[in-house]
Amino acid sequence: MKNNKINSIKSPGDIKKMTFSELEETCVEMREFLINEVPKTGGHLASNLGVVELTTAIHKVFNSPEDKILFDVGHQSYIHKIITGRIEGFQKLRKYKGMSGFLDIEESKHDAFGGSHAGTSLSAAYGILESQKRQNKKNYVVAVIGDGALTAGMAWEAINNLGGKPYPLIIILNDNEMSISPNVGMVNRLLTKFRMAKAYRKTLRKTSDILKKSQSSKKIGSILSKIKDGIRNFFFKEGALFESFGFRYFGPMDGHNLKEMLEVLELSKNVQDRPVFLHVLTKKGKGDPESEKNPVKRHGVAPKSLSQTPSFSKVFADSLIDLAEKDESILALTAAMAEGTGLESFRQKFPDRFFDVGISEQHAVTSSAAMALSGMKPVCAIYSTFLQRGYDQVVHDAMLQNAHVIFAMDRSGLVGGDGSSAQGLYDISYLRCLPNMIVSAAKDGPAIKELLKCGLYKNNQPFAIRYPRGSVPKAEQRPERELIVGRGEIIQKGTDIAILAIGPSVYNAINAAKRLKKEKINCFVADPIWIKPLDEKLIKKAAETKRILTIEEHSEIGGLRSAVLESLQDQNLINQTKIRSIAISDEIVKHGSQDVYRKKFGLDEIGIYNKVKEMLNG
Repeated sequence: MKNNKINSIKSPGDIKKMTFSELEETCVEMREFLINEVPKTGGHLASNLGVVELTTAIHKVFNSPEDKILFDVGHQSYIHKIITGRIEGFQKLRKYKGMSGFLDIEESKHDAFGGSHAGTSLSAAYGILESQKRQNKKNYVVAVIGDGALTAGMAWEAINNLGGKPYPLIIILNDNEMSISPNVGMVNRLLTKFRMAKAYRKTLRKTSDILKKSQSSKKIGSILSKIKDGIRNFFFKEGALFESFGFRYFGPMDGHNLKEMLEVLELSKNVQDRPVFLHVLTKKGKGDPESEKNPVKRHGVAPKSLSQTPSFSKVFADSLIDLAEKDESILALTAAMAEGTGLESFRQKFPDRFFDVGISEQHAVTSSAAMALSGMKPVCAIYSTFLQRGYDQVVHDAMLQNAHVIFAMDRSGLVGGDGSSAQGLYDISYLRCLPNMIVSAAKDGPAIKELLKCGLYKNNQPFAIRYPRGSVPKAEQRPERELIVGRGEIIQKGTDIAILAIGPSVYNAINAAKRLKKEKINCFVADPIWIKPLDEKLIKKAAETKRILTIEEHSEIGGLRSAVLESLQDQNLINQTKIRSIAISDEIVKHGSQDVYRKKFGLDEIGIYNKVKEMLNG
């Protein structure tokens, strides 16, 4: 297929001109386009295949950008991007200076609010609607939220504020029975009951048709509305849940039935007294057999990796399993990221010791703290960027109570195509300031297991291990070390300059030092391992060279450099030591490959080599 229809779309106005048959043909083209193109650059495939008809219907019925269309999470916005004239952007999807894989307010006027963390769309809708009210605007707000995102606490906080008010708001629950990992908990069970109510769904559809035809008679419409409510309560008592929150509820309905979607969205515009809550059933990966069969693995696709080494996530999970086989008090928790953190294998091995709490990072942290205070050894695996969402709980429930929780911070550092909202560039600074907190970084695969063992058995405080996305460095085999909290590792001695690096950057530092050695420059190279507590003796030893270069895949503010400067000052060495750093500068880092950004910020071997030469020649 030559994509004749979708290549001509420059704005939502082009969709509005299409006949129904043309819309159906366009949906087929868009689905085939995604299946063919997204794997070339990498991106979120299965979730977008599930919203083709739904997104098309939204743009046919509503008027973007005047009407605000919100997607929660923003990775299901690819069809929205095509309809708003960005099809050419897919050539550089998630690439450096290319199109974002999420909503981006700087990218298009049709992206009303940036979205990439789950659970935000309804709060954003509330803010937009209240602002419109004060500006005498009555534009519609359409918020598409996934069933997985309904496990996020802030979604229900927003529902509490939105219900029962005469907002021009349509909330669309995109219910595909999946987030990234399979959904969990009572919200999922409740929605499952909704899906099973076939008799209710069939009767509701007929009643909605009658309601639409009876707009000319408010009295008849009112009577039929009451009949519809009675039918809902008769067939499915819990169906009144969202109505009890003050919404007009329609559903469940087939999100792939374009005709039905167009009709119900038009009908929703006639509800004036309260927001509308549409429950739409979709199939994640629709139209792609491989994605339909395995929507978890096809949630995100990427060009085939050439790496011969396992990922940090896999090494973490394997190491935890090894330790858990010998210790029944070890528990593993995650927040809807069983696959991403590698813990799906732990779930399979120890199902009764694994806890996926859904998209509820705050709940995960507090539960972990309570488990620790109750005598267990919880390992709470949450991406660095998502742990930010549970920061209050890290402070008040883990740190203040000195709860022995191991925080495994996956995706620390640069993350690649997921972009600005997913970068793990702030964890050292937001954890290092906390009393009781231990903060460490793993340079390679063996270091992860060493740090886990140290955190579990040589420590009784909150203990954070940061490690990046991607494959572990291909390093020489070495015997397992027994780590001591606060004692770093001197990798090689030297007198001309000291390079202190954390995480996999250690290997770039080693390679840069080898290159410099050929020029008769002798580098002291060390891995501090611990950013807190820092190895004061190691810092003093490094200061003997009179020059220190710190390397970290973290913000230049509040990280390793800051810790080293504080140590030098405390030891009265600050005036006699020249210190520079290679880190992430004080700017928002958008999407692009890890290698591109490591080169941009000088974190690669050549960047470190050049910085050392600059310091020596300064």
